[in-house]
Amino acid sequence: MKKNFKKSLAVLLVAMMLFSVISVSVFAATYTVTFQATSNADKGQTQTATRTFSKKGEVIILPTKEELTFTREGYDHIGWSTGSTGSTKHGDFGAEYTTTKAANYKMYPAWKAKVFKVTYTAGAFGVGEDVVVDATYNKSIKISDALFTREGYTQVGWATTEGGAKVYDLGAKYTANEGATLYPVWADKVYTVTVVGGAANSNNNTAGSKVTITASPAVNQLFVNWEVVSGNVTFDPSGGINLRVDGVKHIGFLYLIVC
Repeated sequence: MKKNFKKSLAVLLVAMMLFSVISVSVFAATYTVTFQATSNADKGQTQTATRTFSKKGEVIILPTKEELTFTREGYDHIGWSTGSTGSTKHGDFGAEYTTTKAANYKMYPAWKAKVFKVTYTAGAFGVGEDVVVDATYNKSIKISDALFTREGYTQVGWATTEGGAKVYDLGAKYTANEGATLYPVWADKVYTVTVVGGAANSNNNTAGSKVTITASPAVNQLFVNWEVVSGNVTFDPSGGINLRVDGVKHIGFLYLIVC
């Protein structure tokens, strides 16, 4: 009897000792942030990078540009986004990032549309300072109206080469996804000659052209001489006037009353 009691007591003591030394190990959860391409990135980019963390609010280091970079036509990869389109940047390359949830999730390249320079230049014959404006990929801009001047000419459009044919009208839309230098396209300035007390044989005249004018004196009037009321002209002894380049010409004549 005593022997059985002692045996039972020994078993009980061993059991108690075993329970007292048992330790429960609790393993912390591990989450993964996967960095991958957006659906609008250039095709065929399957590379990824990952970062692991154990709780919300833990800081991770975002991939550097050297570690992982994606490409997209017309855009620059400027950092990392939590949005699947990459329209908003939430972290720079190689920067610290504080996790926002205790779960697996993905991050994507943040995109910025490329910006091109459009330069308006006066070229060899125009007068005026260059003007440079920005044009964003896949967004049109309004092309400038006339910016430059040239004696005897009017600017009527824009060319993409010096002295080239007109490619763009004044005020047209520029939609090319590239930078450009635009040059003025010139047309001869047209002048109208107004003759008081007479007539001109042409009313659409360019600088330097010759216009024949005829006096029409009234009854009892005798033509004496021409008088320039406004504008610059030179008189040709053989008849007519030669236009200069400073605007509309008004010509009248002096007369005497014939008694």
